[in-house]
Amino acid sequence: MTEDLDMIRIYLSLENKTNDLGLIIHFDEKNFDTFGIEIFNLLFLSCNLFERLAKKISKDNESKMDIWK
Repeated sequence: MTEDLDMIRIYLSLENKTNDLGLIIHFDEKNFDTFGIEIFNLLFLSCNLFERLAKKISKDNESKMDIWK
């Protein structure tokens, strides 16, 4: 249960950080080449969260992960 709460906290943190970044860098095609350490951190944390969720789903026998593969 605490792992689930951790993942929810990470997700909410990512959401807040993304919204904060949107106040500085307007989300527009003109800014697709924009890069910085905060954007790197968001990408890194997002990938980390996805990996944790994928591992959790793959351990669930009812997830039918073999069909997804």
